[in-house]
Amino acid sequence: MRPVPEDLQLIGPEELGLMLGRSPKSIVFDASQRPGVLPPRFMVKGTRGIRWRLVDVRAWMDRISQESIERAEAEQAARAKAIAWRPRGCRT
Repeated sequence: MRPVPEDLQLIGPEELGLMLGRSPKSIVFDASQRPGVLPPRFMVKGTRGIRWRLVDVRAWMDRISQESIERAEAEQAARAKAIAWRPRGCRT
């Protein structure tokens, strides 16, 4: 059997849980109750299973990682600015 191209590979809650360090049960719960905290789902008509395209998951993880880096840099800059503007006797 030929391998499936990466852009067509689908993963389920077990594989997504492994990638995110979470249990499959929590992935299923979030998919139904809090879908905004997970990558976009891939709906297969006629099936009840929850699936995600591997390329979508990787793109989502890259975006989340970049946002986290930008947020950390902004927080660090804000702390540096706050320290710079403290009165002389308040520096720690």
